[in-house]
Amino acid sequence: MVMPMRSLHMLWLLTKNNLPRSIEHEYDHHVRSADFPPSNLMTIPTLTWPDIFIDASALDIQTLFANWPKTLTGKVRPLGCSAFGDLYFERESGLIERLDVLEGGINTIAANMNDFRAMMNSPEWQEVNLLTEGICLLKEKGIDRGANQFYGFAPHPAFVGSIDWASAIALDANVWHSICAQVLENDV
Repeated sequence: MVMPMRSLHMLWLLTKNNLPRSIEHEYDHHVRSADFPPSNLMTIPTLTWPDIFIDASALDIQTLFANWPKTLTGKVRPLGCSAFGDLYFERESGLIERLDVLEGGINTIAANMNDFRAMMNSPEWQEVNLLTEGICLLKEKGIDRGANQFYGFAPHPAFVGSIDWASAIALDANVWHSICAQVLENDV
């Protein structure tokens, strides 16, 4: 397994900071002599809210919803999308749900808006549900998306069975949803 550079840097910081005082000097000398961390170490990208979540008001959300006539039914209030295109919305009952464009289907995310807000502010939840580590990886590789774009994959993960980060590209939001719906709505 290859460890990402940011993980190596964090491992170095954690290791150095957890050393007993008696061997810290020896460790520092070894680190300096080995030029570690390397001078070419990449910096960890800082993510902003627009990097990980796009508010519904910034998208042509009705066009995105129209791609999913079999999957997305009933009255909903759109909330926004992840950087990968997952649609988040509120049902009349107050439930917060997500239409998953990578695996398909609709999942209940939270019982109400307050719970959803709390989840959105949890780095652990963001990592699992909004794929923040993946966004960092793509930004490190220089793959950025525009205001009306999502990160997509060619081929779609449904064809290969998992996310292949090397196949990530920025796609027009509606184009990515059209592709996802054509792939995933056939399974509904």
